[in-house]
Amino acid sequence: AAEDAREAVCAANEALVDEFEEKVSYVEFLINTAQAQLDAMYNGDAANKPINAEQVVAYWKEQVALAEKNLATQQDAVIEAEMAIEQFNAGTYTAELQYKQAILKLETATAAYEAALEVYNQRLAELQAVIEALAK
Repeated sequence: AAEDAREAVCAANEALVDEFEEKVSYVEFLINTAQAQLDAMYNGDAANKPINAEQVVAYWKEQVALAEKNLATQQDAVIEAEMAIEQFNAGTYTAELQYKQAILKLETATAAYEAALEVYNQRLAELQAVIEALAK
């Protein structure tokens, strides 16, 4: 019985250690995220500069807006390439080379769009994490 009690206490302690390590990891993530934000806001010279929550949120809103703009640009390029392919298929493009160029443009534009979407989603997630952290 004493051995069972000791094992139960050890298991409870290990669970607490795991929970603590998880919390420490999250705090380190928040610190690293905040430092990266400050470095970006002050071009790497954030030491001893005052900052408030509104500035951080404004910074991330700006980053999200920039990502949205880039996303829209890439989406326009995808649409343009798709239209060129449709024109070729309809017979208004006659050269096979133009068709191949349109395919290449579509692939390039799609890849750029997907990359922009990934950046946008990451920036949006970072903004949400900052807002959640500030709300705690």
